[in-house]
Amino acid sequence: MTNDSRYSISKTKSDDLISIGRVRQELWPSLRINTEDASYYVVNVSDIGRLDNISHAVYGRSDLWWAIALVNKVKNTFSDLTVGQTLLIPTISAVIEAMERARMLLPTSGSNT
Repeated sequence: MTNDSRYSISKTKSDDLISIGRVRQELWPSLRINTEDASYYVVNVSDIGRLDNISHAVYGRSDLWWAIALVNKVKNTFSDLTVGQTLLIPTISAVIEAMERARMLLPTSGSNT
């Protein structure tokens, strides 16, 4: 099974300015996810604050919540989601394809820290 986390393709960097030994993710190209074949999901009360549950409901896995947030411009799952709101749900293949495209844009040589 591949690691489909949004962090799996980003390099890490030491951030000693904040805390000695702290490591953070480097910024990487913004993903563009194709929504041509997307479906829709209507938010209910139990979904507020839980994009991971929506991801599990539509994809069968909770780790792709960030793709739903990205496509729908959700920054705060408590204030940006409302009951009855319709979310655009990209296909899982569109999410994986976007990650593969981003992976190709990253430098392949050098240290990961």
